[in-house]
Amino acid sequence: MRRPAIAAAIALAAAAAVAAAGYAWLPVAAVTDIYPQEGIVQPGQAAHLVVQVRRPWFDPRSVTVKITAGLSDQPVAELRTRGGTVAWTPSAAGGYGVTATLGASRVSTAVDAGANWTEKPRYGFLSDFGPANQGQAARFDAMARFHLNGLQFYDWMYRHSDYLPPADEYVDPLKRLLSRPVLLEKIDQAHRHGMAAMAYTAVYAAPKDFYEAHKDWALYDASGNALKFGDDFLFIMNPEAGSPWAQHMLSEYRKIVTQLPFDGIHLDQYGDPHFGFRFPGGESANVDVATALADLIDATAGTIGPRPVFFNDVGGWPMADTAPTRKETVYVEVWPPNVYFDHLRQLIQKGRRLSDGKPVILAAYISPEFEPSVLLTDAVIFASGGYHLEIGEGNGMLADPYFPKYKPMSAALQQHLRRYYDIIVRYQDLLYGKNVADWTPDVEIPGSRVLTGGYGPGIWPVGRQNGQYFTLSLINTTGLKDAKWNSPRLTPPTGLNRQQVSVAMAAPPRALYRIDPDGTEQSPVPVPFTYGQGQVTFTLDHLDYWSVMVFEK
Repeated sequence: MRRPAIAAAIALAAAAAVAAAGYAWLPVAAVTDIYPQEGIVQPGQAAHLVVQVRRPWFDPRSVTVKITAGLSDQPVAELRTRGGTVAWTPSAAGGYGVTATLGASRVSTAVDAGANWTEKPRYGFLSDFGPANQGQAARFDAMARFHLNGLQFYDWMYRHSDYLPPADEYVDPLKRLLSRPVLLEKIDQAHRHGMAAMAYTAVYAAPKDFYEAHKDWALYDASGNALKFGDDFLFIMNPEAGSPWAQHMLSEYRKIVTQLPFDGIHLDQYGDPHFGFRFPGGESANVDVATALADLIDATAGTIGPRPVFFNDVGGWPMADTAPTRKETVYVEVWPPNVYFDHLRQLIQKGRRLSDGKPVILAAYISPEFEPSVLLTDAVIFASGGYHLEIGEGNGMLADPYFPKYKPMSAALQQHLRRYYDIIVRYQDLLYGKNVADWTPDVEIPGSRVLTGGYGPGIWPVGRQNGQYFTLSLINTTGLKDAKWNSPRLTPPTGLNRQQVSVAMAAPPRALYRIDPDGTEQSPVPVPFTYGQGQVTFTLDHLDYWSVMVFEK
């Protein structure tokens, strides 16, 4: 026997002796975390998994990393490591479950493989580009834990009418000192971590000095007053197709993607005005801004293609005009009157319907201190087949429409949300894609109020169907004072335990599985059930915020 083998045998025997002797005070080997370094990888491209291990000197055991696919949890690969980074190459697109075990310890994550990130855009943000923000690779490692695959680079530019930085250091319109080297470094880090870099732009905003030099490019009200955003901060220009402003912006967009390594353009607007007048005003010069914005989206796609274009339908306007355009997604910044949980689902349904099934991203701002509201909002958005722009700059969360005002998440919220994002990657085929349709489940829960919409306290069933699978999300708002998604709530909903649930089904399913986004175990768990009188009846072990039941036909 070689010396390394002898040493390993002695160490293993020592570990066994320690365990048998019951020395509880001695450290126990455990795998403490596992996460991918990329938000998405191409099929045939290596995915890198970081495995963190707490290990006493006398324990030589390896961590077992198992990779599985599908609801049946079919094994795809098995790796061994003593910790550090391991690589695995998926051969096909889709979501994969990853579980690492060492002794009694067990942790999970997921890996996403796909050719086009915009088909499943887990969108995050960056907003810190000052000289002090160099060397922040750890922030990208943190964002990769949430499987973010696209980042909106918010307010990176020099001016709203002149985007490219004129020097290595420059001052933005709100007097922030920014750094071109930091901007480039963050684009590079995004690419290293499987995340696309999208350049934020404002489609019709120009600073005062630009307006003063081009008054005939602007929009006006019926009285001939220039339309503004803020007190002389920005002026609203005329974005009509063929207008001087539109041509100027298309030139700027071309410069952005050819002179900087951005992957696409994110177009923003302010939700108002809906109409305006060309210079110098007057009834005959009415401009339909919705039509103009739709034309600008298509012109932008033609200018920067094949790079993706995103556009902000503020409050859902003008989604009817922009959804069919050449933008890759339906992106909605959520504002009143869309205040209830059900409104989030309605926006997602409307976006998919009007766009022929494009992915829908909601920018819905909640301070991370209100953790129950964050978790419930994500549960509703994810269960409805949507995505949520919320996470960025490492473990930051958007709390305000001005992204630099983001706030840090607590460690507990990070861990909880990581499980939610793991679930939507691992089980993406159950919730997302053009082949997945809405399903209206008929549910009975004795002793609980079953909701038909997310407007009050109770249990809200949200259904999705993909071929042979019916996915039922049970979202718990029991005990809440209201069902407004961004209420400043600190108290979680009242949990349920050992609750009987009946679901109307035309025929008995072949199998029933439970997926628990709130628990530490992410693998599908078979659930016993009975069938009679057109109903599947089972016992729900517990319900905190969100539980997913999958019926296989």
